[in-house]
Amino acid sequence: MYRFFYTLLFYLLIPLIFCRLWLRGKKAPNYRLRWAERLGYKLPRTKTVPIIWIHSVSVGETLAAVPLVRALLEQYPTHQLLITTTTPTGSERVKAAFADSVLHCYLPYDIPTANKRFIKHFKPDILIIMETELWPNLLTYCHKQQIPTLLANARLSEKSAAGYHKFSALTKPMLQIIDKIAAQTRDDANRFTELGAKLNQVCVSGNIKYDLKLPDGILENSLFMREKVFGSHAKVWIAASTHQHEDEKILNIHRQILRDCPDTRLILVPRHPERFDAVAELCLASNLKLLRRSTLEQADGTADIFLGDSMGELLQFFAMADCAFLGGSLVNIGGHNLLEPAALGLPCVVGLHTYNFREATAALVNVGAALQTDEGEMPRAICIWLKDDEARKKAGQAGQALVIKNRGTLQTLLQLIEELLAKTDPTTISKDNPDRNQD
Repeated sequence: MYRFFYTLLFYLLIPLIFCRLWLRGKKAPNYRLRWAERLGYKLPRTKTVPIIWIHSVSVGETLAAVPLVRALLEQYPTHQLLITTTTPTGSERVKAAFADSVLHCYLPYDIPTANKRFIKHFKPDILIIMETELWPNLLTYCHKQQIPTLLANARLSEKSAAGYHKFSALTKPMLQIIDKIAAQTRDDANRFTELGAKLNQVCVSGNIKYDLKLPDGILENSLFMREKVFGSHAKVWIAASTHQHEDEKILNIHRQILRDCPDTRLILVPRHPERFDAVAELCLASNLKLLRRSTLEQADGTADIFLGDSMGELLQFFAMADCAFLGGSLVNIGGHNLLEPAALGLPCVVGLHTYNFREATAALVNVGAALQTDEGEMPRAICIWLKDDEARKKAGQAGQALVIKNRGTLQTLLQLIEELLAKTDPTTISKDNPDRNQD
């Protein structure tokens, strides 16, 4: 009954959803493209091979999925991998990371007709959902079609859990039809069970973001780019994945840092590409010399601020810096992934809003690899890393050691996927679920 009203409301909201896409398209034109995919039409052609389906929502989830996707490509060479996202930035990240080695399209909206078209077209053997992207109709239809589902690298903040709890009549039955929930931490696992998931559905697998593999040559390439942009004597900090109303704070912090550390330079990387131009205007208004990644050929080693206005190069930008700030933590977004800079040996500074990455933040703070503070204290915190080379090196090594110590989630997820795929009996599917074999 509750899912019926949820579905009815979703159908009624479809016109408003497309209006919102059109409005977002003013700043990000890609939101106005590929609308048919969002309703389960004009989907990419498939080969006559089994399909492993991974849904990774947007950029953050796609980056987390990279080691898993690469491992699956190697371990299941006779399968085809399908990766779905919901945002253009996530789509661009998939294409940049995997090119033609995977199938890719948008996930349709959670209405039964779109779900059925999508699943009849691809006939997946398994659905792997990264982190927490729960759609009642999609999960129900997968369950009816005996398609195993895995919620991988699952996280659930207190804030999100409270939101789901308000709709427990819809949330509880949805959670109970997921085959396996591999939670990042015990706290995440407990929140899922409190919302209605059964104990035998939930396990603690750890955070796959610890399994990040650094690209070959990244440190050498970054040293070359750093000298080309800033020269050879500057100290550099990076403010990564910043959000609206946060860039102004970062520029103010940078001005205060310059009073104590006048040779400091800033790399600023907004989270969303539609904001690149607006952030560039803010930088220009600060009367500091700006260089954009898109105009790198103009670099002469004298830039004060380097604007990372590109996609898929954040690791490269991290590797250019001495210490890192992670955005979404000075405004109430919930923070972003600190483990990427930690893996590169960068000490991190974050604001007070880190509920999306509370455990990783706490772990890095506890080993001395990160500092958490408010906006007022942040210039002093960053200057600690910039002024004291020995302290910075020690903190960076502590972060790297923590990342290495916590690796292993990837193998756990691969084992769970193998077990779920083993339950898929093609003969049973063909007999009991003709929809999955219908062209």
